[in-house]
Amino acid sequence: MKQYKMNRFLLSMLVLALTAVSFTVTFFYLQSEWIIDLMIGLVGIVGLFGVSSGLITALMMAFIITLGYGVLVLISGTTDMMEAILLSYVLLLLPTVVALVTGLIGFMNRKYLRLSKSFEEDFKELVRIDELTGFKNEVDYRETLEHEINRQKRYGSDLSVMLFHIESFETLNHLYGQSQGEKFIKYLSEFVIDLTRNVDMHFRIDENLFAMILPNTNKDGVKILKARFLEEIEHMNIVVKNDNQIIDLEVDLVYESYVNHHLTPMAFHQLMLDQLGIKPRGIYD
Repeated sequence: MKQYKMNRFLLSMLVLALTAVSFTVTFFYLQSEWIIDLMIGLVGIVGLFGVSSGLITALMMAFIITLGYGVLVLISGTTDMMEAILLSYVLLLLPTVVALVTGLIGFMNRKYLRLSKSFEEDFKELVRIDELTGFKNEVDYRETLEHEINRQKRYGSDLSVMLFHIESFETLNHLYGQSQGEKFIKYLSEFVIDLTRNVDMHFRIDENLFAMILPNTNKDGVKILKARFLEEIEHMNIVVKNDNQIIDLEVDLVYESYVNHHLTPMAFHQLMLDQLGIKPRGIYD
């Protein structure tokens, strides 16, 4: 919006500048008739309406000005009270031409604004998603957790959250390279999606810290999910590179059901971080 207003202001200043230059040239140097100076001033107003209010408004103004000019020409030719005004096709068409040009410029400026806003919204949404896993990031986790906690307080529905920390991730990166670590995280994220429901929400909070927000899930439900998760992890064989080396997964996993309504979302999250032995970072510092 600020960019749009700035563009509109600059365009308006440009129209005023062109109007002032045209008026100065015709009045002081060409010694033109008063009707030409008047039409130049009115055309400048049309241009301002074109860049600020739109094409339709500018065309309506141009029609009124053109009609007024035609009436003046007719009156001046039929009365002795004023000097006859010669009909100029340039002056007759000028308001409409300026209305079309400035109206289209104003339209393009507004279209640019809409595209910019759309791009900005898409970009904000894109940076909220972890490219590797497709999980949403820490910022979205904070907002979603707060929203779900407020919903739980309002309707009394069950809500649980699970955090899991991949202890062996740094070792994997150190021994086998970042590309292998990324493949492992990608594989793990697909495994998590397969293990959970469609309504469950997944987040990558840190490089090796993940969260799942589980709506309508009580403590018994999340306990079952934890058991399934650990069982699958124990049977998971991840072969690194092509040397058939199998790495051991070290996963710390904690969960909590939101039952203490006095806990803020930050405090609820910190409760699980304390169980993992992880210091708060980022938005929870």
